[in-house]
Amino acid sequence: MSGAITLTFIRNKWIEDLVEGVLRQLWPAAADRLEFTAPAQTAMWRALTLTHIACGDLMARPVPDIGRSLLSCGLLTRNNSPDHITELLVGRVVHKVRSAGVPGPRWWDAQGLHALLLELWTAQRAATLPPEVVTAELGRYWDITTPATQRRLMKVAADPYASLPAPLAEWSVTGRAVRVLEDATAFGGEMMKPSEHEEARHPLRSDLRILSKMARQYRLLKAVLRDLEGGANSDKQMLAADLSTDLDHWALGFTTCLKGLTSYEADLMAGRPTDEDYRDRCMNATSGIHVYDYLTPDALPASGEMARQPAPAWMQDRILIGGARMWHGRTGSMPLWLATAETAEHERLLGPLLRGEVQIARWTDGTFQHVDLQLDFDDGPPLSIPFVYNVAYITEAWQLLHLAAVGVVRLSLLRLTDEGRLLLIDTIALPLPTELCEDLTAAAITGLRELVDDDIQRLRLAFIPTAEEGALGTFDACERAKGEELLDEVTLSPPADVPDDRWQAFQQASRSVARRRAALIRADVPRRSSTDDPVLAELIERRVRMREGARSRIPVTSPEPTPQMKAASLPENTAFLHLYVRSGFLGAVWLARTDKGAALEQLDLSNVSVANVDEVVRRCQAAEAAGLFAVRLALLEVLHGLLADIAEPIVEALRPLGVRRLVLSPVAPFDLTPLHVAPVRPEAGAPTLMDVFDHVSYAPSMRILEAASVRTAIGNKPPLLVGVAEAPEGVSLPGVKAEIAVLRALHPAAVTLEGTDATPSGVLAAARGANRIHAACHGRTSEDRWANGIVLSGRSGGSDCLTVADVLADADFSGVDVAVLMACHTGAHRRVMSVVQTPRGFDAACFARGARIVVSTLWEVSDVTAMTFSVMFHAGLDMLDPAEAYRRAVGFLRHGGIAEDPAMAGAAILLRRQLPGWDAAIDTERQYGVWAWGAFKVTGLPRPV
Repeated sequence: MSGAITLTFIRNKWIEDLVEGVLRQLWPAAADRLEFTAPAQTAMWRALTLTHIACGDLMARPVPDIGRSLLSCGLLTRNNSPDHITELLVGRVVHKVRSAGVPGPRWWDAQGLHALLLELWTAQRAATLPPEVVTAELGRYWDITTPATQRRLMKVAADPYASLPAPLAEWSVTGRAVRVLEDATAFGGEMMKPSEHEEARHPLRSDLRILSKMARQYRLLKAVLRDLEGGANSDKQMLAADLSTDLDHWALGFTTCLKGLTSYEADLMAGRPTDEDYRDRCMNATSGIHVYDYLTPDALPASGEMARQPAPAWMQDRILIGGARMWHGRTGSMPLWLATAETAEHERLLGPLLRGEVQIARWTDGTFQHVDLQLDFDDGPPLSIPFVYNVAYITEAWQLLHLAAVGVVRLSLLRLTDEGRLLLIDTIALPLPTELCEDLTAAAITGLRELVDDDIQRLRLAFIPTAEEGALGTFDACERAKGEELLDEVTLSPPADVPDDRWQAFQQASRSVARRRAALIRADVPRRSSTDDPVLAELIERRVRMREGARSRIPVTSPEPTPQMKAASLPENTAFLHLYVRSGFLGAVWLARTDKGAALEQLDLSNVSVANVDEVVRRCQAAEAAGLFAVRLALLEVLHGLLADIAEPIVEALRPLGVRRLVLSPVAPFDLTPLHVAPVRPEAGAPTLMDVFDHVSYAPSMRILEAASVRTAIGNKPPLLVGVAEAPEGVSLPGVKAEIAVLRALHPAAVTLEGTDATPSGVLAAARGANRIHAACHGRTSEDRWANGIVLSGRSGGSDCLTVADVLADADFSGVDVAVLMACHTGAHRRVMSVVQTPRGFDAACFARGARIVVSTLWEVSDVTAMTFSVMFHAGLDMLDPAEAYRRAVGFLRHGGIAEDPAMAGAAILLRRQLPGWDAAIDTERQYGVWAWGAFKVTGLPRPV
């Protein structure tokens, strides 16, 4: 009896320490200001309340709803307001669990800890209250209403050791068991010693070690009894009978004791597989590592919260900036999934998932573990939503292990609209089947054993990437996010395993979508989204299906590309630089190929205020729309100065490496700024990026630049010159006729379309096979990016404008070496933030449809400036590569000086014939600073001569 009392004391001390640990880690001090009902003021009740909150959050219950339920069930008095409960208790507990998990040996297992405390609480209540009262409380306070679960909880004893018999080595009914064990000990008793595995099961529970010892004694005696059974010797038969009596009597009390233990204790007693121990070691290696993005207010909307609202910032980072469509990660103990619907039909098909009508399956493709959500439909084929974990990588294998260990994933369903905005549809908690979790655990452990074996510290270090690994991950995320749709347009040849007909079908489907958009624009339909036009919606769906059919199925088996492998497609001494905004802060990552090899690095540009730049861009556009020229000039100079904090670190990083050519891939709002002429210091007259590098151009991504680099053919037709001086809705451009006249003198064989001949369809037809295109006219920007374009001849309202949609639908610029879009805003768009990173300007559409490089404008330029740049640029093209011709033309606008350049001198003579006094006008405009010379930008990478 004294032994049982000792074990009870040890177990009660363990329970007390467990409860105190939960309160110490999770109880917010501010919650002491709340008024709890009498029962809930005890430590066990409070600890169970905390894990109840944690499990509610895991199951995507809204934090305010959890707070209200604590009030309505009677854990807190009516003197507390729901808002105070949310603020002082629930919200703070949720934050703690999301950041560090739950207390105890398994920080990830909030449900396991809650189940353990629930069993202990039930045992304590059942010791003093009738069963019907306890079952009622289980339902009232803790939402346990299933009879089977209630019965299981009621089996746990407040003191399971009350029924524990004495050890067989100390006492038995006949005494035989005691003597046999004494003899076994005298002869070495190897079977009596615990294994290392048994010792590791419960190092902090001496009571369980004693139970294990008692169980080993029982197993030894059962083995002896098996040897004795069937023997003819009477002494052995008597010994067997006595042992059987002793064991049956002892087992009755011991079994009753085991049945009174909690499930957690019973699992420890039963012994865990080696893989489970390895799982726990791997899981514990990453404790304390969390992502702060997920801890901000409203970072993880619960079920029913923020429906149809803009998605939280970190989700926009992953989808819009990171380029993902399906994503997996975690915060604290909570696995996270994001799934993005890109069309209205996709969103409709997610309906069963929101109702919980889903099956979850796993399949393997090499090192890729697919966890698929399968939705069945009566009116069509099933839909599969895949989440893929590559167990060839430590972090991926660990995330799969974490998913299986928790057994619940928080899934946020998102909608990427036609306008590129990301909306939250809803969030659900998705429990995973037990059998699936076992299979995923086995796959993850197999991967981790191959990757790290027992070097658990290496596993932890995998979550702390090196500088190069961090830069490579950021660069790849930018590549995925920027212009993915445009990449499909630029890529002319299908992947190796995709038939030509499938690829052509996909490209035709893309053009069909663009044609429908163009038709809606010409018809001046006020709302042109797929939500409002069923024909457009169907065409978008068809494009998605065709794209899926044209997707490569070759598994990625090669190792992760190194910086050297990635940089191989760049020309010598060239750098590609991505700007990105993450969590509101600006950053940059660049990849360079130099004489010294490849280099990859991130730049911290967090001192640049994204909000300030966005505000100045907004005010510049507003001032231009209002005709406030002086205000616009002042704002543009402010913006120019702000860019110095970007240019200076770029120069400091790249010039020592010998980089001579720089390709920029900006992000909103920086895509509306003249980054190519950003000063390297904030003072007036400082050199710009164009002064430091031989050439600065733009491209959406390096993948797009690489896809475009295969365009080597030059059109066999002469240049196409397009000039439209009049605009149906307003101001004429008197300099256009003079500009076209001078360019015709430079290119006598050129095809010219002017006035009413320059219709959108006529220009597209004449452009096929041309080696150069020059368009001088008005530009037009719209809230609808597909309607951005240039104003040609036709009726106002749509048919006069050659739009982005028109170009993507029917243009073929595959022979065009240089396209010059000398119209206002052809390299810009209406300011927009928090949208998918698809190039939105007219220049991007021309680039996608084959032009090797495109020269465009960021803002409105004057007649004389446009004419002068155009003539100087074209004059240099016959003797210089496009990069140098562009550089000299901008240099003339900025500084003057043509005497030493024969091509420019000849161009100046032609200009003077058409527009006397042009040089004086340019001298006057130079006083306006960057406005006069910084608008012209180049998209693409000009070929070297």
